[in-house]
This record gives sequence, structure tokens and C-alpha cells, in this order.
Amino acid sequence: MRRIILGPDQMLARRARDAFVVERDPGGLSVDRFDASTSAGVVRDALATIGFFGTGRVVMATGVIERLQKELSGRKPSGGEPQVLIDALSSTNDNALILYEPTLDKLPAWLRSALPADVSVEEFPIPRGRDLIAWVKRETKAAGATIDDGATQRLLDRVAPGRWREANRNPAFDVPPDLLSLSSEIGKLAAYAEGGISVEDVDTLVAASNEDRMFPLIDAITSGDSPSTWRELATLVGDDDVGRAYSQIMTTLELGAITDSAGAGSNLPEVAKEIGLKNPNRLTQVARKGRVVTTAQATKADRLMKTGRVASQQAALDWVAVQMRRGPR
Repeated sequence: MRRIILGPDQMLARRARDAFVVERDPGGLSVDRFDASTSAGVVRDALATIGFFGTGRVVMATGVIERLQKELSGRKPSGGEPQVLIDALSSTNDNALILYEPTLDKLPAWLRSALPADVSVEEFPIPRGRDLIAWVKRETKAAGATIDDGATQRLLDRVAPGRWREANRNPAFDVPPDLLSLSSEIGKLAAYAEGGISVEDVDTLVAASNEDRMFPLIDAITSGDSPSTWRELATLVGDDDVGRAYSQIMTTLELGAITDSAGAGSNLPEVAKEIGLKNPNRLTQVARKGRVVTTAQATKADRLMKTGRVASQQAALDWVAVQMRRGPR
């Protein structure tokens, strides 16, 4: 059997990898593990080796595809290691090969086009929105408990506020939910609740993330509340907090510009679908809040940062806060 396991969710990919290894070799006596530095030739040779007592072996290589892709740098492969790896995937014996690539979300084109039809490829995207809610419920059931929709959303708002419903439209600022942390919290809640997990259980056991402070900051900036903006800016800790706040504020202001251009009486959920938002009510929520800071001001702040006239995202946010005292321009 030949199998390729992709991420980008590393916890789900790791679980699939471990389940496959246990299925093929429950005792773990005939498992060869190789890292990304291993040549495709070594992987191929290990796959051709007979296991102990004539049993099948499990050959597991981590990161080899990603390494080859980086070495190719966009060039089409011509023989060499890529072809050796394809040959290994095409071989037919009783041994099992698993190529584990937890940081890749898809196969490179050069491998996908040459992949034998009998090779299994599993992808584990990071669940968001309804998919994540369903995952939480499955994880809770596996832990021996149940959880209703209200408690599920409260848990997600605590662990991954503002980022569990949909990915940030700018991948550079996207921070996916941490399923490992979620799984740990679910295990703790299941042991405490002894059955059904309630909103009250979540409030009791799960600490609110520091990211909860993002929402008061976004509201303060978009509504033009200068004192609250300065107070909330002071709560940001480190570049990660600043980066998330900057991205979410700019995205909110950009969506505000879209609601303005749509005009009064527009069907905002339909507009949201047209521009690819996964949450069709997002534009409606933005429109209800209103804005004092203009899109022009936000655009200028972004330009000041990118041209080096202000030193950082923090300085750009400070610049926006200063503009509030002067009013919209």
C-alpha cells in the first residue's frame, strides 16, 4: 500500500499517520522512519527490504516531497530524485510506504501528474465554521461527553476568538484554530461535566483568550472612540497581537467600504456571497456598527507603513488613532 498524507492541519494529519502505522504494524517492529534529509533512493531501497520474519515493512518518510519541491524551485523535474520517488510509489510489494507531509496542503504538480492511480492521497484542511463545530462535537463524543451548539460556540470564542468562523482573507495574517489546544480543553470539560457540557462549564473551566481584546479595539477604532482606542492599543502584547489587530481592523474597514458601495437597501448577504465571504452575515454586522474612521484614512495608514514613513504596524495603528481627533477626511 502506498499513501501520502497532507496537512495543513498537523494534528489531524498526525492522527491519520499514526492510525495507518498501527494498522499495518501493531507491534511497531518493522517501521522505518526517515526525515526530510533522506534521499529518495534510501526510501526506495528500504521499501524493497523484507521485514522481520518475512512480514511486510512500513516505510515512513516525513517532508521529502516538500524538500524536493523547494530544491526544484519551480523547475520541471528531469529524472533524479523526483523520478526515484515516483518509482518508489509505483513499486508493488507487500511493504507499505507512507509519505507524511503535514505542512503541505496539496501535491506539487510534477508529482500529481505522475502519481499512480492506486496511491491514496489524504488531505487534512484546517476546519473552520460549521466544519469546526462538527469536529468539536465528534471530539467531545470520543471523550465520552456531549456538547450543544451554544457551548460549542462559547468554547470556540474562548479558544480562537475572531478566527474560527473563516480564514483571514490575507493568508499572511491568518492564525488558524489550534486543534491540539481545543482537544485538550474538550478533554478537560468532558472529565468535569460527566456527560453534557454546558455554556456554564465552558465559562468555569476555559480561560478567555487575550484575543478577546481585539473586538473592543476594532469597535473603538471603527466607531471613532479615541480614548477607548488608546486604552485598547495599550493592551496589545508583541508583534503577533499587533499583526492580528492590524489585519482585522483593515479588513473590517475594507468590508465597510464594500457596504457603502453596495448602497442602501442592498441585499448584503448576497453581496457577501458574491465576494466570497464564507459568513454571509459578515457585511450586515459591519454595516450595523457604522464607522468614523474612513477607508481613505486606513489606506493611507497602510501606505505609510509599506513605504517606511511609519516604522511598524503598531505605528500605523497609532497614526489612525491620532486621525480620530481630527475627524474624517
